[in-house]
Amino acid sequence: MEQQTLSHEMQPISIFQQRKIELGVLAPLYKEMVNAVGTETAKEIMLRTVSGLARNVGAEWAKSNPERDLEGIRAIWQKLADGKVLDAEIRVLPEELEITVRRCDYATMYGEAGLEELGHILSCSRDEPFTEGFSDRITFSRSSCLLEGDECCIMKYGIKENTPK
Repeated sequence: MEQQTLSHEMQPISIFQQRKIELGVLAPLYKEMVNAVGTETAKEIMLRTVSGLARNVGAEWAKSNPERDLEGIRAIWQKLADGKVLDAEIRVLPEELEITVRRCDYATMYGEAGLEELGHILSCSRDEPFTEGFSDRITFSRSSCLLEGDECCIMKYGIKENTPK
């Protein structure tokens, strides 16, 4: 009988697959936290943790984009859109980038699990701290969000005034 061995090599996974795995672990943890410390405190802890992680990931992405500019942010969103997990319109304007997302598999996944609120913390809330980690020259704002019941997500990235390259 031939013995099979398990490979310990890590295979790359998509960001969507990573979020799906995280949801399987973090949803039960979040529910236990709510029971132990209440909803608001549980949300604050999750948000603080996820924000710190996102800031670190942004700093890592910056290493492969030394310009740390709007083109780097556009490339990240284009990669997400090319992965077919969201339909995004990416508008490049002088000194501004506007992204409109009309379909998002992340929002669908959290919605189907009845965890829109947690989904917002685990996915949407990463955008701003990721941007902060990526570059202190770039601003981020979100005027609407699918996971908050809006028809689409609208995000804008800009360049802070009076900041050297």
